Amino acid sequence: MVEGAGDLQWRLGRLRIAFSLPLAKRDETAWWRWLRELAPDSSWCYPRQVHGTNIIEAGLRREAPEADGLVCRDGRFGLAVFGADCPGIVLLAGNSFGIAHGGWRGAARGIAAELTRKLEAGALPPRAEWRAFIGPGICGACYQVGEEVLRARSWPEQALAPDAHAPGKARLDLALALEEDLRALGIGNVVRSGICTHCDARLHSFRHQGPEYTQLLAVFLEPVSRARI
Repeated sequence: MVEGAGDLQWRLGRLRIAFSLPLAKRDETAWWRWLRELAPDSSWCYPRQVHGTNIIEAGLRREAPEADGLVCRDGRFGLAVFGADCPGIVLLAGNSFGIAHGGWRGAARGIAAELTRKLEAGALPPRAEWRAFIGPGICGACYQVGEEVLRARSWPEQALAPDAHAPGKARLDLALALEEDLRALGIGNVVRSGICTHCDARLHSFRHQGPEYTQLLAVFLEPVSRARI
């Protein structure tokens, strides 16, 4: 289980997870302020997201790399991705961890499998011992999708519901689809946040309010001396 550490914070063992309140998309100073307040001893990395499946190793860079996820085998780094309806995926395997942006395009192209593959490049426990978390995003009741999304892949049946008021459209539970993808990859310990960016008045929804704001999903390892045993 994920141990709660506040309304928008969670724990997976030593791994701390937090979701920000809305931040202006162009205000990089605000992003960095929030990340440094969250974990001042971490060197933070986040990608310049392109709605693909490229996952890269975290490292010190002058500019945000073009990718949709990061993996880390070094406790010095904290990782973050942006999302204003798209849920983030977090994986923890031993002391290695990764994060990815889980939009519908990434989900259709196999972002969960690519994050798993990239993280598995190191010496890790078997996947059955990994832990996964799916962050806040738009819920299935709020996410209406049309033909482009429906034809993008074979979505898990339980993640789709017909839209009675819009023929040819459906409601997609993207977090559930990502969970099913992870379970199909052999990762059985998967928890969803259950928080909807459209329903929760504190948060910003791209579908409801447009592109001006977003949120950050951030992860970092606590020092061993401060972690809960």
